[in-house]
Amino acid sequence: MSLMSTPHNALLTVALFVTAVATASFDCRRYGQECFNGGICLVSGTCSCTTEYEGYNCRIQKIGIAAGCSPACLNSGTCANNTCFCTEDYYGVNCNNKREEILCFGDRKAIHINPEGFQGMIYIAGKRGVANCTFKNVSEVIPDIPQNVTWSEGFAIVIADNSSECGPITERTEGTTVIEERFTNIEYQTMIVTTLDERLATMCTFDNNTLRTLFGDVVKSSVTSAQYTNTSISNIYEPVVFRVTSNNQSLSNGPMLIGQDLTFSFNIPVETGYVAVVVESLTANDTQAVGGSTFAIITAKCPTTNAASVLSTFERSADNRTVTVKVIVFKFVGSDKVGFTCTARICKAGDAACDLGNCNGQASPPNPGRRKRDAGEEKTIQTVVKVTEDSQAAAATGQSPSDKNPDECKSESSKQAGDNECLMKKEIIVVLAVMAAAVIILMIACMVMTCKLLKTSTKVVDVPQSEYQPSMSLPRLSPANF
Repeated sequence: MSLMSTPHNALLTVALFVTAVATASFDCRRYGQECFNGGICLVSGTCSCTTEYEGYNCRIQKIGIAAGCSPACLNSGTCANNTCFCTEDYYGVNCNNKREEILCFGDRKAIHINPEGFQGMIYIAGKRGVANCTFKNVSEVIPDIPQNVTWSEGFAIVIADNSSECGPITERTEGTTVIEERFTNIEYQTMIVTTLDERLATMCTFDNNTLRTLFGDVVKSSVTSAQYTNTSISNIYEPVVFRVTSNNQSLSNGPMLIGQDLTFSFNIPVETGYVAVVVESLTANDTQAVGGSTFAIITAKCPTTNAASVLSTFERSADNRTVTVKVIVFKFVGSDKVGFTCTARICKAGDAACDLGNCNGQASPPNPGRRKRDAGEEKTIQTVVKVTEDSQAAAATGQSPSDKNPDECKSESSKQAGDNECLMKKEIIVVLAVMAAAVIILMIACMVMTCKLLKTSTKVVDVPQSEYQPSMSLPRLSPANF
């Protein structure tokens, strides 16, 4: 097919603008992206470097920064120790290549994506597993690109605007311009999809008057389309009080949106005689009995290396009686269910089995040997979440994150959570009660005054018999009497 077969009949050179809408191109919580040289990955996904290093991933040694790299560093790259260290949006020996780029041609597009440390999969949205819709190593694709490129790393695809396998490109008109758009999914792990994955809208814009490209654009947005519906949960295990909640509410049959917190909490009442609880493991699985996939979140009392993308909270209270684990809801690729299995151990005074493991970057110690007296002190809880792709399901069932439980305002836990809406409802009720009491008091006062006036107006008056016949009358009441 000729490149000149469409109305946009020119070989088009594209200027690319990358706008980070939801996430940056680097997030240390993602699989394959990390902080170096002792840097700490913050909950925001950015690195906090030691005093000796800087840069988005802490790879630039401050004392080594100097001019003189050859070739010279481009695009705000930093020369240190005779090496160019690029910003998060560029790569290459002298930072000359963008990590995301689209080239627009007459009837096809070439898309190049090179996430740092990437070990996942990139494909045209909705076409996972279709070979011709999946990005390949850039070296395999370059021969098919009808113009010279300097891409040396990452993944790329050349795709027709009207692909029979991957679907047609979306086209819309805004004023005098035509915008051609195609969505691409970037999944940083091949087994699961998380909110740290990206969906890119790659666009080429044409001017109807000049038939030339105005710009190409890559816009990032987080994955939010998949939704989850809870289908079954287990009961409380004693003597540990166990709860599974979301947004401080008990789970129901309503759907959960990807990205919501799913909270596992363990608490030991004082009266049980136990003094500590520890979560030994938390795993997720796709519930397939044969050939299924399992994703470990906590093992040997510590988060796994891959857990940063889905584990938002893992903490134990100061008195060791409460453990809270919050998981950011995700889904397995190719499965409509996610099963969680959480194992906790409870201990009495002096039992070292509930001591915390060393999770500060060191290898976690193995689980303590199981002793005979520990047989009844390990608790396993299972929860299954079902996946739905219906974007209206949450609103239809009234269980979206913004919805409130009718009894929620009666709960002390909701008040402690700072629920302003509940406080407003209570204030309104108090005001109405005060107004009602004032009205009642006013009515009673009016009745008392009326009775006094009636008594005053009905007194008997004595007059001389020679002038008047004895009589007694009840005067007419007028508005002045009230």
